Amino acid sequence: MIIRPYSDASPPAAQHREVNRDQLRDKATDNLIGSVDDKDFDFLVDQLEEESLEDQDYYIDAATIDMLEQDSAPATLTALLRRALGSTEGIDVRWVRAGPLACSPGWR
Repeated sequence: MIIRPYSDASPPAAQHREVNRDQLRDKATDNLIGSVDDKDFDFLVDQLEEESLEDQDYYIDAATIDMLEQDSAPATLTALLRRALGSTEGIDVRWVRAGPLACSPGWR
């Protein structure tokens, strides 16, 4: 069997998939906390209370993260939130829906 390298830098389209990477930002500073995939984003939105249909932010504290963990939150999500919280009592986090990114299988 002969294996030939691809002639260009990108793999064939059949090996690409689209993943939405939604952003979590510190509401006070607008600093990027991190990006989450659709699964993590949907989990967060389903678990936390929104004050209105237009609401795009949540108050996150240690008790909130503990609750998310008890409800089987993805470890990547809770680790991201714990890093954002740091040693502060709580943080207002807002979310921004992002467009899809093309990526190869196995990319996270």
